[in-house]
Amino acid sequence: MEKRIKSALRHAECWLLSLPPETAAGELQLQRFFAICLVQASLDKRDFHQQSRLKWLNELYVLKGDTFLQNAKLTLALHVVLQRYRISSPELTAVADHCAALLNAAQEPLDAEFNALTTLLRYSGQNVPEAVPFTDALNSLEVWVALDRNQVKEACRRIHDVTSYGHNRIHNHHAAAILSTMAASYALDRDLEMVCLILHTRAYFEPMETGAGIHDCAVEWLLDQQKPDGSFGWLTTEIGYRVSASDIENTALQVSFTVMAIWTLVEWKHPGFLYLR
Repeated sequence: MEKRIKSALRHAECWLLSLPPETAAGELQLQRFFAICLVQASLDKRDFHQQSRLKWLNELYVLKGDTFLQNAKLTLALHVVLQRYRISSPELTAVADHCAALLNAAQEPLDAEFNALTTLLRYSGQNVPEAVPFTDALNSLEVWVALDRNQVKEACRRIHDVTSYGHNRIHNHHAAAILSTMAASYALDRDLEMVCLILHTRAYFEPMETGAGIHDCAVEWLLDQQKPDGSFGWLTTEIGYRVSASDIENTALQVSFTVMAIWTLVEWKHPGFLYLR
């Protein structure tokens, strides 16, 4: 499966690179840029720094500062990935400085949901206070079977925050198996967004061996959702294709699905990838 994942990442990267600028703006453009950088870094492309530096910086300048600030965690994650290759920009540094100043000015201890933000800031070179460590309460996933779709999404995103995108792994065999089963269940419903979110969350649990068979089936299903052009998500079956929708609107949905799939596959290969050196 390793070769298939690498091939899927390269193919998805090519599709994202081929898109004209007008098909993705604001947050979507930031997501697209982050996903491209994730693929480059995860495949350890040696030409990343030499040939891509100017291109990346030029694309960053197209994005406005308010886009960065409204998506601070994604911006800081991008900052951390690019710093591996000594690629930086005043815009990204300004966001890190601004976020660090706000956290340092806080009058009360930061709760666990700030773990992702503080960890990203520390990895980008900022001095910020520690957030409250996450607790084992997150491991009680038996109740998840009673949660609706939106509640599961919120629970997954909280785990992303409190584990700092895999910087702090959760050790719970039973919880990991439940997540693997849930991912397979949502695959049966052809729910690409939820499969990506749950597999992504599952990557932050130890050990990966627990429920590996079910987990691998869900990953295989995700890989099967890649279209011939490299994007992810068969809109005609998953969300209902609207003939009246514009090409740009439909492409924006494909970008969103493709970015989700890329980050999920990268984390599946290397959990806590943002902090690997």
